[in-house]
Amino acid sequence: MKRFTSLLLALLLCLSLASPALAAEFNDVKAGDYCYIPVLWAVENGITSGTSKTKFSPNDTCTVGEILTFLWRAEGKPEPERENPFTDVTDKDFFASAARWAHEKGLVSGDMFQADTPCSRSMAVTYMWKAAGSPETGSADFTDVAADAAYAPAVSWAVEKKITSGTSDRDKTFSPDKLCTRGEIVTFLYRYSGSPKVNVPEQPKEDTKTYAAFPSVPDFSAFMGLEPVESRAESGSLAFYYDLEEINVKEKSVKAYKELLERKGIAYIGSQETKYGPVLIFGDNDVAVMFILVGDKFGIIITTIEDILTSTNSDTTYYKECPEVPDFGAMTGLPLQEASEREDGWYYAYNFDDSVTEETLKAYGRALIAAGFEYVGSGSNQLSIFLEFRKGSTTVLFGEFGAATIAVAVYSE
Repeated sequence: MKRFTSLLLALLLCLSLASPALAAEFNDVKAGDYCYIPVLWAVENGITSGTSKTKFSPNDTCTVGEILTFLWRAEGKPEPERENPFTDVTDKDFFASAARWAHEKGLVSGDMFQADTPCSRSMAVTYMWKAAGSPETGSADFTDVAADAAYAPAVSWAVEKKITSGTSDRDKTFSPDKLCTRGEIVTFLYRYSGSPKVNVPEQPKEDTKTYAAFPSVPDFSAFMGLEPVESRAESGSLAFYYDLEEINVKEKSVKAYKELLERKGIAYIGSQETKYGPVLIFGDNDVAVMFILVGDKFGIIITTIEDILTSTNSDTTYYKECPEVPDFGAMTGLPLQEASEREDGWYYAYNFDDSVTEETLKAYGRALIAAGFEYVGSGSNQLSIFLEFRKGSTTVLFGEFGAATIAVAVYSE
């Protein structure tokens, strides 16, 4: 209980700044990742040191407090001259100086800074454009950016400066409302700073025999020419997660991989509700290959048919009855231990183990806030300690139940 309590308290605090670490030491950023060089640059130049000594959390949503602090540091940490204009910023906040600087530069206005607000793509390029002096530029050639949009000049400038090229060449989209991850933000800032040279550490040799337990399954990473952004090996199963945008670009290759499975006798079985969530399943008498979408990630899970049969539960709802609530299991990869309808709502339980970290809980809290929920407070009783979030008539309680279970309870008035 004490360990979980400390993690929950950490969730209530602003994002802490860990001691400096080399990007090569982060276990969630690898050579070949799109943000690897930018992360090296960000750490080397004191832009950010990650969320812990071993994690950068590149897929976590970046907040206003984070991006403006990163940008302020990239600009050389200029000392703000004016007094703090914000009612929600104190001198103890890690973003205090950055917030005052951003207000002086006209990047933000008003008396509320709202540091925990998720940062969108349009917000990110606008901050950088204003920091650069709001230079004149051409028009943005995107189908989802109106010519009279307040952020249109910033989008056009960002494209001209090769900070970003949009989200789809085929559809000519920029996706201005899409939330930015930490990895995307440091990549934008790296390009904003001129893509300077970075000292790249020598890479250790890695064991590539990740498919050894399933020799009949072709290596998806090698077939696609992609590196997973995350991977797990546990309980006789393998799980690899890839950036969904990269997968979408290689849609034909995904189809070719499925055809290759078929030729190897691993045939398409159908879609199924499993402990992993809704998946597409290919399999033979022994092995199962499953495809799953988890937020902005595409996952492939390799396990045994026996595991699938024992995990299937046709009565499980998987948040279908409360779609506005982010799926904690989908975000963390934790298997759902129980999903049940209670008299006053829905209850979802997950085994609490060492894979659940401070970053895990922060990410879920941010996801709730990004979905429109407001943090109300915390509470506890003899069996549990929880945080309460509310949106309209829906309440979400998120915390520990008993000694080793994380629970998400959803109630509707």
